Amino acid sequence: RGLHLAAVTNSPSDIAESNLRIAAVDHYLPVRITRTDVDAAGLRPKPSGDAFRMAAALLKVRPDECLVIGDTPNDVLGARDAGMMVIQ
Repeated sequence: RGLHLAAVTNSPSDIAESNLRIAAVDHYLPVRITRTDVDAAGLRPKPSGDAFRMAAALLKVRPDECLVIGDTPNDVLGARDAGMMVIQ
């Protein structure tokens, strides 16, 4: 429906990929930013907004066009740091 979806997590890639597969949502999330990706890019993990900005760039959208649905305080802080809307 025109939405671009991503997962942003502080979990390492292997754990994140396994969790997304187990939850059967991996096919809905073409962009996945994990702690492994953040570390490899020399960025800061959540609560920094770096990973969220990385996801927006890969989705080719501006941060102010993004809505983060988070389940932790780090998600809220990271989204705000990235200039994104957020609900928890």
